[in-house]
Amino acid sequence: MTLEESFDRFEVICLWEQPTSVFLEHPGLLPFAVLSQRNDHTAALQQVAEVISEISEEAMSTTGYAYAILSF
Repeated sequence: MTLEESFDRFEVICLWEQPTSVFLEHPGLLPFAVLSQRNDHTAALQQVAEVISEISEEAMSTTGYAYAILSF
């Protein structure tokens, strides 16, 4: 099968319909936590800050790469 013949299935999700906990569990998804299903976005930012403060330096460098990729 060549690239021209490939067929990919995917599911579109609305970030604002997802619980905040989904984004807090995975460091690469932390930037999206404030877009999650929540009324108090300030509290979401505070939770993200707490999670970031607990991430090891090694994990932080990996997460930084994920953020860099998402920014392009």
